[in-house]
Amino acid sequence: MSAAKNLVGSAAKRIFTYVAEIIMSAVLLVVICLPLAFAIPMWIQYIIFRVPAASLALNPVSWFGFFGTLAIMVLLAAASVIVGYMYVIAVKPKTRSAEERKGRPPKEEKVEIEAETLVEEEEIAADVEETAEEEETEGLEADEGDS
Repeated sequence: MSAAKNLVGSAAKRIFTYVAEIIMSAVLLVVICLPLAFAIPMWIQYIIFRVPAASLALNPVSWFGFFGTLAIMVLLAAASVIVGYMYVIAVKPKTRSAEERKGRPPKEEKVEIEAETLVEEEEIAADVEETAEEEETEGLEADEGDS
């Protein structure tokens, strides 16, 4: 029963994650298209309703002038790029190695662990050699004392 419950929980979690990504992608699409906030209504008025360009209800060129409108469009484009970049960085999947997925330490950690193990083995070998030398010297001293 526990395994089935975990499976349903993980499936629900994935579904919610995918739904959140779809919603955020729609928001990102709107954010990226911020400069079109002026262009689309102007296009609808001019093309569909045949309103003359001078009397458009939404006409940033008449409000801000050519350079003002250009500056606003550039700022809106920059804002959409910044927000879009932050979103993509936040959503980008973190890459993991196959060893990490299996629960093993990454290769860099393996190298460190192996190096530590080698150092420990060398220390143990040195201790064993010292102990053997001490026993030999004690044995020789004991043999000399008996003679």
